[in-house]
Amino acid sequence: MIKSICSALAALAIFASAPLCAAELPLFHGVPGSDQSYDKVVTIKPDAKWVNVTSGESVKFVDVTTGRSFVWRFDMRNFVVFDLVAVAPPGVLSHAHLTVYVAQDIRETDDH
Repeated sequence: MIKSICSALAALAIFASAPLCAAELPLFHGVPGSDQSYDKVVTIKPDAKWVNVTSGESVKFVDVTTGRSFVWRFDMRNFVVFDLVAVAPPGVLSHAHLTVYVAQDIRETDDH
């Protein structure tokens, strides 16, 4: 069991030390969206620590501090957590880190 824990920690350390940018993120985080078409707007205030979205949504993020925005389409099958700064165009977000929680779209589950 200790060997499994050590292996998991080693893998986590490798992943955590790798720099993330939009070009390096796996496709399961989504894709850039169109500024003309989105499902909702999320305004990011200076004290924000996280945002919540749902898979399948195209979300326009507007940063109050910078006055800039971008649209991201979240396409993934499972609950995902990642740093929104990793997919934002450079200079759009005033935050060094902003956690995005992506919930699974309940309409996409096999349990219905």
